[in-house]
Amino acid sequence: MEVINKMVTLLPNVEVLKIINETRARETKKKKHDQDSKLSTLLFETSSYLNQTPVASQNEEHFCKLVEVLKPVKLTQAEILQIANLRPSSSIELQLIIEDCEERIKTEEQLELKSLQCYHRWRQNLWTRAKQPTDRKRANTEYDRAYFGFVLA
Repeated sequence: MEVINKMVTLLPNVEVLKIINETRARETKKKKHDQDSKLSTLLFETSSYLNQTPVASQNEEHFCKLVEVLKPVKLTQAEILQIANLRPSSSIELQLIIEDCEERIKTEEQLELKSLQCYHRWRQNLWTRAKQPTDRKRANTEYDRAYFGFVLA
């Protein structure tokens, strides 16, 4: 077996889900006999998994703004990507993601990251409790503006 297209870059789960949804849309437009059943299964399973994670309530703009918020902490690109994808909810999870966390990151920055974790936990809980998409968006917008000074998404 030969690798035809090498991996060029790492992608956040937000972009992966977008690509999967676009590919699924293209596949469903094809005639039934032209569709690849294995590809359809793979797309369905991956999409189902990603839709059960926090990425389901995010978009690319949200990821970009999260990167802006994390820039002052001086994390590596891989660490930022893992934080965006995994949404750590505890200090232990954060320390597993950030190499030499206690040595590299000041106490104030750790507190900032912990408050960001609390924010994402709160937002995810709110999102799952809200019954209507408009309720979710309104609550998220108000909290984002109060917390960050701008709206994440």
